[in-house]
Amino acid sequence: MVKEREIVVLEMDGTLLHSQEKGEDNFEAKLGIMYSGKELESKKAKHRRYRLKEKVIYGGIEGADDFGERLYLKGEEKLSLSLARNLLLVSDGVRWISDIAGADYLKATYQLDWWHYEKKLRAALPGEEKLQQELMKLLREGKKEEHHNLLKLKRLVDGPSEKLDDLLGYLEENWEGNLRVEQSEEQSRRQRGAGGRQWWCREEHRPYSLSSV
Repeated sequence: MVKEREIVVLEMDGTLLHSQEKGEDNFEAKLGIMYSGKELESKKAKHRRYRLKEKVIYGGIEGADDFGERLYLKGEEKLSLSLARNLLLVSDGVRWISDIAGADYLKATYQLDWWHYEKKLRAALPGEEKLQQELMKLLREGKKEEHHNLLKLKRLVDGPSEKLDDLLGYLEENWEGNLRVEQSEEQSRRQRGAGGRQWWCREEHRPYSLSSV
């Protein structure tokens, strides 16, 4: 019997490899992982560890279009992607991945991985922990316009900064990806305490805690 899943999460990345052959160009290996949630490995363990549920992996050295289509076929075979109520694609903001999210065969909700964004934020604003916290708080509350404006004000006051300019460009490039999460600070604390990430369903605006899906 084919199973209809509440949500399937897809994560993708690419890594540049150096060719061992003289005169050959470097090439990118692409990797994708799909899963339907997380579950606790052991209730008795001192430190909580979670495993991915129904994990499916696909990798290839190929163009983004071919990779996306073959990843989808693998997911359809193992997880019935076309029947899932929600598809969520999480990435570090690379354009080819966000393009796959919007492809006709997938039509997934795209979400920028906030771990990558916060890492860039801290690099752009070193030593300014209070400002970093305020900026992330705005983003978690769904106030991305205020977040964006505060960053632009910071640049205006401090003057040109290559790292801050890069951060602003990264934010604007992934503007749609930052629309997908609207969670409160209390929800964020519960999420971290549960050991899993939490995302909001675009259609129904309700949270998924992947440690309990």
